[in-house]
Amino acid sequence: MCFVRRRMSSHDTCVRYMGMIVRFAGPKDECGVCMNEPGSPLMNGLGLQEIVSTDPAGRAVLRFEVRPQHCHAVAQGGYVTAWIDAAMARSVAAATEGQFGCSTLEIKVAFYEPVQPDQIVTAEGWVVRKGRSTVFLEGELRNDSGDVMAKGTSTAKLASSSIPGP
Repeated sequence: MCFVRRRMSSHDTCVRYMGMIVRFAGPKDECGVCMNEPGSPLMNGLGLQEIVSTDPAGRAVLRFEVRPQHCHAVAQGGYVTAWIDAAMARSVAAATEGQFGCSTLEIKVAFYEPVQPDQIVTAEGWVVRKGRSTVFLEGELRNDSGDVMAKGTSTAKLASSSIPGP
């Protein structure tokens, strides 16, 4: 394993593994955009359309476009998982007013219905319980009709945030 740590400015540090940013301590990625914000390369790749809402009680709702590159005949499960994970991570930022993000330690997703291409899906994540260093999360993915397509649970480690709060 080869990790490369690179300073991007006097206060930002980027850690790369095999060319991918795996940990970021600072407010912005290499393009100058917060990594979990609309317009970032990560969120663009996932098809983020908008952050619908964030709630300081620890809830976040994000809307994604299911693109053909996310699919074979239906959306690949890794994308479904990533959409739910992004909403759960955003809920941590909301609950901590942007002071903390999180690193997923464990995630489980149950897939109920296939997610079809060329539609908009809504991922909602919420904090179930927050400790000093660990947070327990739940989330779900719904189609435009409100049908639950998948549900997820996650255990994550709190980390200094690069995600802005609500």
